Amino acid sequence: MSNFFTPAILIRSVEYGDHDLIVTFLTRSDGKMSALAKSAKKSVKRFAGVLELFSILKIVCVTKKKGGLSILNEAVIVDPLPGIRSDVKKTAYAGYWVELIHQWLEERVQQAAVYDLLKSALMAINGPRGTEDGISAIFQMKFMEESGLSPVLDRCVACGKSLDDMKNKKIGFSLAKGGVTCPECDPGLSADMRLSKGTVKQLLWIAGKDMRQAQRARFSPPMLKEALGMLEAFAPFHLGKELKSLRFLKRIREAS
Repeated sequence: MSNFFTPAILIRSVEYGDHDLIVTFLTRSDGKMSALAKSAKKSVKRFAGVLELFSILKIVCVTKKKGGLSILNEAVIVDPLPGIRSDVKKTAYAGYWVELIHQWLEERVQQAAVYDLLKSALMAINGPRGTEDGISAIFQMKFMEESGLSPVLDRCVACGKSLDDMKNKKIGFSLAKGGVTCPECDPGLSADMRLSKGTVKQLLWIAGKDMRQAQRARFSPPMLKEALGMLEAFAPFHLGKELKSLRFLKRIREAS
């Protein structure tokens, strides 16, 4: 067996037996990984107040040479991000992001850029309320870029016609084809949704920036609604399943 130390964000926790938890982290060194936290439910000393969802941690795990579940040996809080868990809308957004990561990423594939992205997004919404919708659009766009499944936005996914050459103010977006469609390829307006060229160009601008720069993006309310509608439909479609956290997020957003 060997020990390893890594920065980590807790993205999932499931009860295991009477005393233990199986916890899933997004780590900077090893990507998504699960570990057994022994006696986490009964021990006041070992993990009390540490294993909270979305917390930024430093963890020490013991890995067996023959594989199998790692053992969580130690966890230290770096930032508990209390502003998220004290706000239901922020919690809903963070819950959606971590479920998206949990469902999309494979175990033990290094994803340092995704770790940095999630950390930046969580820290951004930990502050004053009002930025969650825009940060979520940025997070989803950057996450899909890092995960290799970005929607095609700069040209028609069917014929390759560039976005700048499309004259219509509204263009189609096909979930199955994975991108925008020009009016010539979609004359019957059969695409899954319509997006303004301004929304598409804003998302393209975000895709070309790092998270810090992308946070300078400013959406009008109609553009933000379009962007979130497309992104929140695109990811579940290609996952092949509806995310429970997304249903909850939509209910919270409608009520706020």
